[in-house]
Amino acid sequence: MKTIFIAPLNWGLGHATRDLPLIKAFLERGDKVIIAAHDRAKMLLEPEVPQCEFVDFPEYPIRYPRTSFFVTRFMFIVFPQMLMAMYKEKNRLKELNDKYNFDYIISDNRFCLYLKGVKSYLISHQLRYKLPQPVTKLEFLPEYFTYSYFKNYDKILIPDSDDPDSLTGELSHSMRYLPNENLHYSGILNDVHSKSEKIEKDIDYFIIVSGPEPQRTKLERIIFKQVNSLPGNIVVALGMPEKNYKISQGNATFYTYLNREQMHEYLKRSKFIISRPGYTTVMEMIQFGLEGLFIPTPGQIEQVYLAKYYEEKKWCHCVSQYKLDLANDVENANKYKGFPESLAKSETNVKALLGGYFS
Repeated sequence: MKTIFIAPLNWGLGHATRDLPLIKAFLERGDKVIIAAHDRAKMLLEPEVPQCEFVDFPEYPIRYPRTSFFVTRFMFIVFPQMLMAMYKEKNRLKELNDKYNFDYIISDNRFCLYLKGVKSYLISHQLRYKLPQPVTKLEFLPEYFTYSYFKNYDKILIPDSDDPDSLTGELSHSMRYLPNENLHYSGILNDVHSKSEKIEKDIDYFIIVSGPEPQRTKLERIIFKQVNSLPGNIVVALGMPEKNYKISQGNATFYTYLNREQMHEYLKRSKFIISRPGYTTVMEMIQFGLEGLFIPTPGQIEQVYLAKYYEEKKWCHCVSQYKLDLANDVENANKYKGFPESLAKSETNVKALLGGYFS
């Protein structure tokens, strides 16, 4: 039996969600899993894997602005707070290792979770950071910053492929500093299972409202105003695990929160997805062969880049939150061809990871 420490980043639910298949695979083979999670990520994981032990951990301070301009605020307010949180998480990790004696450490996009003498792995699909105009020429600076931390891990596990139809584009390819031998492209990772039985597609639109505040709430309000412009049966998931109720509005049903089993069920039954271009959502859509419309979180440069990238590839239509017109944008989205099916399914990728790095 191995003792494994896993810590997902707390920015939204995507990091915790994509770690679930690994967590469940470790549990199935009898390993002990310690999870460092906070707030909504912890609320998602605890009922899914109650046999794990959960520990409190310093969170990275992040609150996306009410406008799309984020760089100045990040540099002068958020970045110093992040450095302090990283210092605290390193000390906390040492304390926990003294108590549990970890065999493996798995960090999902947390920079300082590595220890000498303990096999340490980082899960990330964002090794490069895109910057907005007029500072795009300075992108080498955040890339070097990540390199200074990422080089300390035994391996960077990237939930993507290394072929031309990669899902992340420049975010995790053509590194200036990290050499290829430090990288392992694992293919997609998610905890949904694409079964072969025929499922009735009785949900015309499944809308997933997610992401950091206050932009999650702003999108929720926009959806409330526009949702009934769409025909058919509509389900809306609001991504608030701290609440538990549903309401109906015309032909739409709103759920404050859907657990993973419920999310899987609605994904299987859906014909079309409307959501943020969060990377976990993208991987789930590929697993089920779904098409959709993406609305990137304002100020979240990764999502803005992915939205533009998917538009250029003609895979998926994306629209700014400030310009969203659901009826017209859904009509435009139906002209796109959807994501390629070149990546192996998550189940295969998880088995390969366990055999290759966590045996």
